[in-house]
Amino acid sequence: MVTGDEGSLACLLQVQFEVCDATKCKYAAETFEVIYSRDTILHIDDKKDLFTKFLVRISTLYSLVHCDSI
Repeated sequence: MVTGDEGSLACLLQVQFEVCDATKCKYAAETFEVIYSRDTILHIDDKKDLFTKFLVRISTLYSLVHCDSI
């Protein structure tokens, strides 16, 4: 349960997830505030192209989070 100031903050925060093939999806520049990937990029052959797309799609001063196992 969220109460007090946390309740006010929770009402302002909105999270939306997009699940897709990032090499094929088309989004406008600066569409996202966060791009998160876990254990998937290691399977992409053209990583340079993928990261170029990520950097165009992410809003200035926001985050790209990448975590892959070796």
